[in-house]
Amino acid sequence: MRPEVAKLLRDILEAGETAQHFMAGASFEEYERSLMLRMAVERQMITVGEALNNALQQEPALRKKITQAREIVAFRHILVHAYSLVDDDRVWGAVVNKLPLLLAEVRALLPPS
Repeated sequence: MRPEVAKLLRDILEAGETAQHFMAGASFEEYERSLMLRMAVERQMITVGEALNNALQQEPALRKKITQAREIVAFRHILVHAYSLVDDDRVWGAVVNKLPLLLAEVRALLPPS
């Protein structure tokens, strides 16, 4: 794996883990009420999607190794460009239900430190 791609994968891991950290112990209702928490989590998810998009451009074979890669990048585009469509339920669901699989797949792709 090229060093630039490994760096992007580490960026995904860091941003995803940060989003999970921000939401740790928070209920959906707390998430929904906290503008700061929502914005912080959305920012990390934007980073996840952007880093994945760049990694896929540099190494297209990753598309077969990362479940729903296209959807993750599309989610980033919604967060950035279609902000009026951002739904708290969708962001919450992505972090709680989909992000763990992505992070596990990225960890498996990274060479040992």
